[in-house]
Amino acid sequence: MDHLILGIDVDGVVADFVDAYRYLCQHLVGKPLPERPACWDFPQAAGYTEAEVERVWAYIHANPEWWDTLRPLAGPLVWPGADVYYITARPRVPRTLSITESWVRRCVDPKARVLLAPDKGAAAKALRLTHYIDDRPENLLAVRKASKDTLVTLRRQPWNEGSPLFKDKAVAGLVGWPPPVVAEEE
Repeated sequence: MDHLILGIDVDGVVADFVDAYRYLCQHLVGKPLPERPACWDFPQAAGYTEAEVERVWAYIHANPEWWDTLRPLAGPLVWPGADVYYITARPRVPRTLSITESWVRRCVDPKARVLLAPDKGAAAKALRLTHYIDDRPENLLAVRKASKDTLVTLRRQPWNEGSPLFKDKAVAGLVGWPPPVVAEEE
């Protein structure tokens, strides 16, 4: 096997964005949300207005330390001999990158390289990724379109299982995904 260059999405793959975002929405807006969202835009599906969703995102933009409160979904993980990039579409506001890097290194991978990249396909192509994992099927299709040799896999979550892309097998699981080595606590 050639040298592995892995791309891993952050939110929904290694960081529990949905639970923290759900809590923040309920706290700021005061409307209930489901425990296990069945779609990506779950606040809107639950009756939140665009103005209410924008209010939550305005809070996140003004308080980038919010990203440091997310619970890890995985980690600490190590892929021996692989180059690993954690690629996130988090907003490009001051301190988001440094907070995200610190969080990923502390909670998931102490040697993490983190990139803010809203276009996952362009990032995969530029980095020459051999493998990419994401919880959003649309991102996997963008990677597959921009970087045809990159193998992709979907991190199954309740909000993506209803995706027509997932149901139609447009995003296939990948063969030979190297399992990570779970690092032992020191």
